[in-house]
Amino acid sequence: MADREPDLYEVLGVRPDADADELSRAYRRRLRQLHPDTRAGQGAGPAADDRDGLARVLDAYEVLRDPQRRADYDAERAARARRSPPPRDPRYRYRADGTPVPGYRPPARSRRVVVDLGFVRLRIDLGDLP
Repeated sequence: MADREPDLYEVLGVRPDADADELSRAYRRRLRQLHPDTRAGQGAGPAADDRDGLARVLDAYEVLRDPQRRADYDAERAARARRSPPPRDPRYRYRADGTPVPGYRPPARSRRVVVDLGFVRLRIDLGDLP
């Protein structure tokens, strides 16, 4: 399993504002997809990742079907989203606190163009142009 905990809404394949009927329909649909008895012709037994997926679906539905546990999960999910830093652009420099350095401009990539005129070969470096 990955380092981060999977989003329970993504596990069931529903939007975060889904109502109880949508949750139960998505839960049953995911169970049919992952349950070893309904996967006829796809192998003798469930693979380990299918068992893990089935367990994730069961856990996700158990949390999201209870209004109090769902409210707690939504609050934790929102706090986790606020804590996570925005993705960094690799072309820029950042300070230790995660803010970009103002005025920093990434270096221009040097591009070379080779023109073959048959008797003369020109090599032009476009990185030096303004």
